[in-house]
Amino acid sequence: MGLRADATLTDKLHVIAQAVLRASDDRDSELQWLYLDYRPTNGLSFKLGRQRIPLFQFSEAIDVGFAYPWISLPLVVYDSFLFTDYDGLLGTYEFSTHSFSGAIDAYYGEFNGEVNFTNRDFDIEVRDLAGITGSAYVGQFNFRASYHRAAASVGLDDLQPFAQTLRQLGFANSAKSIEINDTAIIRQLSAGWENVDYFARIEFSQLNSSAFFIERTNSYYISVGYNFYPFVAHATLGKSKSKNATAPNEIPLGIDPQLDFLAQQLDVVQGSISLPDLETTSLGLRYDFRTNIAFKVDLTFTREEQFTFSQNGERLGAGTFSNAELLQVGMEWVF
Repeated sequence: MGLRADATLTDKLHVIAQAVLRASDDRDSELQWLYLDYRPTNGLSFKLGRQRIPLFQFSEAIDVGFAYPWISLPLVVYDSFLFTDYDGLLGTYEFSTHSFSGAIDAYYGEFNGEVNFTNRDFDIEVRDLAGITGSAYVGQFNFRASYHRAAASVGLDDLQPFAQTLRQLGFANSAKSIEINDTAIIRQLSAGWENVDYFARIEFSQLNSSAFFIERTNSYYISVGYNFYPFVAHATLGKSKSKNATAPNEIPLGIDPQLDFLAQQLDVVQGSISLPDLETTSLGLRYDFRTNIAFKVDLTFTREEQFTFSQNGERLGAGTFSNAELLQVGMEWVF
């Protein structure tokens, strides 16, 4: 459940707070937003404080499921290891003409918190987080592009003893390969078309990093839907593919059995923290029972390919495939 409060201090200055209450043990309840909103003109605004990072098309509505047809946003783009909020300053300029309208956002800030990465929770510190976003609406079409950059360090506590052992033995590059302390860049493009009966959306994102296991990840989804009030039927195809840099393994083989075992352990660890390739296909139906209540059902088929690495850092074989089907049923209520 989300609770939001808007307080008007003056005609141009507002305070916005939003809390999200969760019953799940996997995610904590939190004060998600708390910022000042200053609007000197109708087209210009500034937000200062804790707020949403404008990474993707639906970033601002991630926790407001009533705003989109799915129960869960497409996993291939809206992955859990990306943090969603930050502390900082955001400036927005909105404009419109007779034929189109749009907005430009620019922000700067930082983030300190917890993220889920490869099914584990880690503390993350993000510095010099900055980005720019442009969006445009032309008739029945909408377009969006964004660029984001940050310096991040992630505390992989369970791997620190192993990394320290590698350093003590003189394998500093191998130790660095299982730590995250680097610069990441995210690029995003999306486009959509919608009329009374049909809609289509496509969104693409690219994550570049200096870490070997997520050197580059390209992700996209394509979604189409049909509106026949009070129902909406939709289908979505998604894919995420990662390119890994050479995994540094400086440990020589064939000299000592203990070194051979250490090299094998490093290969296992490097494989465990690499991102898998992912393909998803989902079908869904939404029923608007009332103007503020929607029932949804989604069926998603997932195919994941996880890789292991050789001593020279190359992927071994075709990878290990796993398939899963997820059925979700939910109700969205706004009040």
